[in-house]
Amino acid sequence: MIGIAIVDDVPNMVLKIADIILETKYSKEMYIEYFAELNEFVYYFIRNRKMIKIVCLDINFGKEKDGITIAKRLKCINPKIIVIFVSGHTEYFPRIVNAEPFRFVNKLHIEDMKEAITAAIERVHYESERKFFSYKVGHEERIVPLEDIIYLKSERRRILITFIDGRRESFYGKMDEVLNCIRKDSLNFIKINRSYIVNNAYITEYANDYVIMVNDEKIIWTDLYKYSNEKK
Repeated sequence: MIGIAIVDDVPNMVLKIADIILETKYSKEMYIEYFAELNEFVYYFIRNRKMIKIVCLDINFGKEKDGITIAKRLKCINPKIIVIFVSGHTEYFPRIVNAEPFRFVNKLHIEDMKEAITAAIERVHYESERKFFSYKVGHEERIVPLEDIIYLKSERRRILITFIDGRRESFYGKMDEVLNCIRKDSLNFIKINRSYIVNNAYITEYANDYVIMVNDEKIIWTDLYKYSNEKK
């Protein structure tokens, strides 16, 4: 079930939003929690951050309370949380960008919530189907989508990852262990020589003894690994 939180201190607006959400085609796979007070919601979210996937959040809760600040805090707790701001105050636009909202729904056009919540649920579905690879850089764990990796290259005891956006990062590990870990989730990755594991989706050209990757890098494909991959 997909948990959705509605956070608004106007009861009639909460009911309107809930009714619209329940009109979507995904109504049977969600449950809704209601909150009128920001601190109560944050406390609940910290304890249930794995269950709540989408937050419909008002912005103006009085002089000392601010939905934008809370949204930033939510992102720190769970970077994947989907925040839909719901407000009648469009003057907040310049500030909400830094809170990385998924959508902004104007309360004067609250019917737009149906499209926003449908898109949000479809994003949750997409994220749940994506496959990820995790590794440690120092004491920090990194989790990246497998689809973002062009190739992994071993350099002595370190493994260098090259990403589709041009970034590179390295960590300590063993190639065979990395390949076994990746292949639990994706068969797109193949070991083409002793030092390289490449994402087959990003090969743009094949030759007898090398491949060209999407970033124009040429990588040697040895006969030993070519035969091994053909058997699989």
